[in-house]
Amino acid sequence: MKGLALQSPGTNPSKAALKAMHEKRHGSAGGYDTYLAGIQERDRVARREQILTVRIAAPAPVSAFNLKTLDGRPVTGRGF
Repeated sequence: MKGLALQSPGTNPSKAALKAMHEKRHGSAGGYDTYLAGIQERDRVARREQILTVRIAAPAPVSAFNLKTLDGRPVTGRGF
């Protein structure tokens, strides 16, 4: 449920609408927290599975590099 994952301050309108829908269907807000937790868990599992299908199974090592930070300090690929 992508709309439930908004990360901005204030009230999430999707979450409020979902709660209102639950109350309308069930006559009260009873059980809403459990219902919402189930939706969020299924979403978490689905997103994890999606990430696992596209990630690199055996990432290649980082090529050697030497850079300088904005303040002039050296950075190398060895630390990674």
